[in-house]
Amino acid sequence: MNSTGSLRGDDFYNRLLLYFQSELNVKNGYLHYLKKGKWLLAYNTEKWFVKEYRKESHFLSQFMLNNNLSKDGFPFNVNFHPIHYRKKLCFEGKYYGLYYWVDSSSLDYRLYDDRHKALKVLSAFHKYTNQYVYHLQPYIPTFNLLEKWRKRQKEFLKNAPYFRLFIPESMLATFLYWGNYSLQKLAEMEELWVKKDVCVVHGDVAHHNFIKNKENDCYLIDFDLIAIAPKIVDDLQLSNRFLHAINWDSQALWAHDLLYKYKSNLPFLYGLFYPTGIYREWNRFRRLDIQTQLATWPFLQQMTFKKHHNRIIFLQKTGELIQELEKKSIK
Repeated sequence: MNSTGSLRGDDFYNRLLLYFQSELNVKNGYLHYLKKGKWLLAYNTEKWFVKEYRKESHFLSQFMLNNNLSKDGFPFNVNFHPIHYRKKLCFEGKYYGLYYWVDSSSLDYRLYDDRHKALKVLSAFHKYTNQYVYHLQPYIPTFNLLEKWRKRQKEFLKNAPYFRLFIPESMLATFLYWGNYSLQKLAEMEELWVKKDVCVVHGDVAHHNFIKNKENDCYLIDFDLIAIAPKIVDDLQLSNRFLHAINWDSQALWAHDLLYKYKSNLPFLYGLFYPTGIYREWNRFRRLDIQTQLATWPFLQQMTFKKHHNRIIFLQKTGELIQELEKKSIK
């Protein structure tokens, strides 16, 4: 018996390992701490990723989705341990999920091939989950993008006096203008996108939630933020993640066939104006202790200041696309 990691003390990890050994009916193995609420469980020749859930409902919604994807042959799925089909794993008031362990690395959104992989996987995920909406609706929350973005902007505006210590007034005003403009336009044409292509969205399409194994097969992981919403919600978030990685290069963004279709989609183009990454990261920065702020500052500095000029050029080009589409609609 062996367990490593001591945020809660070795005693807890030893008890947790003994619990898994008992439930899985194995005598050897070890539990290796990865990060809060996540471990590697190994026994015999098997490896499993262990995830802790605070509520049974959080685990069940993800298990139900995973099970549906697995049965329907979704090729980018990491399956649960077979034990979950027989019993729930509950230890000291917390619920645990065991997933197949994948020796892997995260995608790098600076690379075209990795961006293509992410788009391919996410597009397939949306197609599969579109058919689960009615079935999973009682178990998965509905996501309102406008409500979320208004709340995020409101927090950013509340924190503005503090941000003025770091961000020039003109730049701060620009970020707020972009947010207001995007929200206003999206609200005006809500009927064009809110109820279109509704599916289960992933909700957190950061690069580390797409992993590839040694054979270069790609998998989608971490479904903590799944919700029922139009697929444009995920596609906008993924595009924003791409843009930060490719330094706001419009040609590199539209080079992907799965995104090119949005070049003539007004709600999507208006959505690109919303500075979601700026709002998110600066609001997070405000909540951090000084030590963590210092560690975060280089990333925040690059995102906010070093890429600002390229962001402006990208949004100018996006504005031109919008003008062309609006002229066509008038004709």
